[in-house]
Amino acid sequence: MKYSVLILGPVAEIFLEDCRIDFNPEASDFRGYDLVADLKTGLIHIPPTGESVPFPERDYRQVLAENLKALAAREYDEKTTLEMLAGSRELFENAKRLYLREYRDLTPRLESRYSRREYLKLRELIHKVKGYALYVGGNLLTEVAERLEAELTDGKSDYYHHFIRLHERLLKRIQVENV
Repeated sequence: MKYSVLILGPVAEIFLEDCRIDFNPEASDFRGYDLVADLKTGLIHIPPTGESVPFPERDYRQVLAENLKALAAREYDEKTTLEMLAGSRELFENAKRLYLREYRDLTPRLESRYSRREYLKLRELIHKVKGYALYVGGNLLTEVAERLEAELTDGKSDYYHHFIRLHERLLKRIQVENV
């Protein structure tokens, strides 16, 4: 699944590999994006983390590529996961196979609960995924799940779309590694 980038500013010729790029100077809803570059304020917003960083005045294609690379490194961290599993590659591979088996159909299950506003059931399912994602390298998914859990308690769901995208990318990564 590609990363989605929103540029708040004038349309320019820009291409980044494995990215969908939208240009909309008036957008204010960032839920559908992994990275938002606001050329007016000079900030890069990272909606899945809720963070913003200054946008240095350089070739913005390079700046976006660097920030996407940093986001990808934060999103999936095999090294830390292996350390948590005492270096056991076997446990790691087993965890990935189990994640695939348990959560391959997660998105439709979540969508069903989300569309019916069954936030308690949605929260329970996200809580289960949160704990498991950490053992398959899904660090950012775990962070976003924690935020979404808290939001759902208050009847909000701003991080829901980020959770879905991160889960789908984690699934694809695990499937590729287990082929």
